[in-house]
Amino acid sequence: MHVDFTWDKWTLLNPSQNSLYKDVMVETYRNLTAIGYNWENHNIEKHCQNSRRHKR
Repeated sequence: MHVDFTWDKWTLLNPSQNSLYKDVMVETYRNLTAIGYNWENHNIEKHCQNSRRHKR
């Protein structure tokens, strides 16, 4: 699952919620990798950061 917030919704989250979002997304990408999903660039952290387009 991937959740993408609009900028307006993202700004409503507090820092601990932002951190939780990142942690959950990284764990999700790692779990998918563990079961054989093949990432194009093999960089989970970067992929997670790229998925948060709203984070400028």
